[in-house]
Amino acid sequence: MADGNARLWPVPDLRSYLQGVWRLERMLVDGRIGQGGSMAGTALFAPSGRDRLLYSESGILRFGAYEGTAEQSYFYDFDAPSHASISRHDGQFFHELDLSRGRAAVSHVCGDDQYRGVYGAADADEWWVEWQVAGPRKDQRITTRYRRL
Repeated sequence: MADGNARLWPVPDLRSYLQGVWRLERMLVDGRIGQGGSMAGTALFAPSGRDRLLYSESGILRFGAYEGTAEQSYFYDFDAPSHASISRHDGQFFHELDLSRGRAAVSHVCGDDQYRGVYGAADADEWWVEWQVAGPRKDQRITTRYRRL
């Protein structure tokens, strides 16, 4: 998904593009324990104020012997049509996002762990994000594909 051969679709209005309901499919690989997993569910980008979307995901996570529900939420604050500042549900800043060129590299430091991500928009109804997480506590690859419902 994140390779140089992936098709890219510029997103000039990120807020409008993201708003709505998406099907999500996530693949997880944990290099520290040599185990993988997956998650399938939905993601909703809903208005939460004038220049903000609330991202809420829920689904079924399968990882090793575990199978159960998983949820996460973030706020996307827009200061320009193509640009969002993303924060966790507790208000902690996560990273910036601009998909006006169809692709964006992002990063986030969490303690001693480094998160490096690549977002890409394939077309009006599909986008993806791939994370590489490295540090003393983590060695993970997390890939999520979104398809508009």
